[in-house]
Amino acid sequence: MQKWWGAVRERVGARVAELLRERWLGDAAKKLGDVFNFFSLRPRSPRDQIAYFYLSILQRASQKGFARGATETPYEYEPTLETNLPQAQGDAANLTQTFVEARYSAHAIGEDELKRAKEIWERVREAIRITKPRRS
Repeated sequence: MQKWWGAVRERVGARVAELLRERWLGDAAKKLGDVFNFFSLRPRSPRDQIAYFYLSILQRASQKGFARGATETPYEYEPTLETNLPQAQGDAANLTQTFVEARYSAHAIGEDELKRAKEIWERVREAIRITKPRRS
């Protein structure tokens, strides 16, 4: 029964977004749909959760003054993280590697990899929290 309701919700949501896009909102309808998907109560896949971990680190690092450049790849940005977070050097490299694997590989990402990524993320997040902001 849950699968059926989930399928109905997806079809109705897609149709509502399509109608809004056509009539009133233009591209804002897709953004609205993305917001509803973001706040969905269903669990996100391990791949999505790992992406969240990495992207949240980028956001926190940006707030501390060492943002990733618009054209930098995760591997190009890794030295910036390691320079600014000496207490989390190995963890920053591991989180970067895990993100790249989750984002670009075709193989399944399991719960063990997710658990490891979450532990690494928590250490890097703490290292950013205790880092003093850089001044421009």
